[in-house]
Amino acid sequence: MSKSLISLCVFILLMGAFGSFILAEDPDYWIGFELQVETDEGIDHVNGIGHYCTDDYVELVAYVNDGYIFSGWYDENGVLLESSELYWFYAYNAPIFAKTQRGAYLDLMRMDGVLASTSRTVPLGETVTLYTYECGSEFLGWYTPKGELFTENDEYTFTANEDISLVARTDSTFFDGDNLIEGKLDDSICDASIILKDRYSGYFIEHVTGMTEWSFSLIPGYYDLVMEENLKDGTKTTVTKHVDIPGDIHRKYCWMNGYSPEYIEWTADRQDYARCMDSKADRFPDEEDRLEFVDYTSNSMIALAATMLEKTANMTEVERADYVLKFVQKITEYQSDDALSDDGEYWKYPIETLVQRGGDCEDTSILYCSLMQAMGYKTALLIYEGYLYPDEGGHMAAGIALDYVKGGSYYNEGGLKYYYCETTSDEMFVGED
Repeated sequence: MSKSLISLCVFILLMGAFGSFILAEDPDYWIGFELQVETDEGIDHVNGIGHYCTDDYVELVAYVNDGYIFSGWYDENGVLLESSELYWFYAYNAPIFAKTQRGAYLDLMRMDGVLASTSRTVPLGETVTLYTYECGSEFLGWYTPKGELFTENDEYTFTANEDISLVARTDSTFFDGDNLIEGKLDDSICDASIILKDRYSGYFIEHVTGMTEWSFSLIPGYYDLVMEENLKDGTKTTVTKHVDIPGDIHRKYCWMNGYSPEYIEWTADRQDYARCMDSKADRFPDEEDRLEFVDYTSNSMIALAATMLEKTANMTEVERADYVLKFVQKITEYQSDDALSDDGEYWKYPIETLVQRGGDCEDTSILYCSLMQAMGYKTALLIYEGYLYPDEGGHMAAGIALDYVKGGSYYNEGGLKYYYCETTSDEMFVGED
């Protein structure tokens, strides 16, 4: 070995020892510290705060209140570290500041039978355009929750200078039924302003003000009463009460199919729904139990599949598969499993996803496979392990057996081509991977 190589080895060893000595002198490297995160009034909460050692991996997520816009993560000198709500870095012991700025919150609700612009926060002074599309009911106009007309136009542009609450009203009577629910305020409350909503769709149903007693006649389903109460001591409180009315569950789904609004009405058998909700099946199943969730033989699923077959009677096989895929993509909202399970995974049966109008990738993939199976097609669950999706822990898509999809991606299995179907993006079609 040459002298120069020996010298280099000795230098590396000395530097390693010196580095170890420095680290040994840094208690934060071994003992750690509580990460300091400061927030302003626009931040609801931050996930990821905790105890770390120097150079631990940290992932902070800021959740912003309605009416505020996230400005960024800053250091103690006011230097911008990251502009996104998600900030990942290697831990160091210094304060971090999450800051927001005030915006205008557009609280946009809609009644049944119309597709409309959705709630969001925009910068103050931004020009906003409201859109509506009739979907089984007549659009009457944008109103305040108290019933004051804002505009009758189905497309309307204005400048957002303050928070505003509006309802896209229709002539729908979909939620009118024979089940009377009523209530009375206690003696500590002067009166209340009450907004009645369908729990899972968020559809606005009714608003009453100045009430000490109230009553509504509804169809079976799940509802939320949002009550802003005026107390006798001069304060106000907001209380949400959940109302469950037994019976078969009626649903109406509206979505855009290209440039055309579509809607389907469907009734979920309450016994089918209860059977799935009360199931003792492992909600993070082993491989041999996964297909149990592709439940396509219940009366409820057969009824919806029959409606889908009627709607798509004049379509090609690929057009039909795309139509059902768009239905699944459009009528469901992404819902994390974290709210349902401490284990981080909670697989839903298709009827649960339909009634609750939401789920994550496995729930919508299971729903698509179940619908297409009930319509007579062969399907597959496409499960991708976590190492391919390190941020999500894994992914699931659906596969549909078709003869040919131009340019489509597929898997061969048992002599059939199972074309890839992404159920979490409403911009993707059958075969697009």
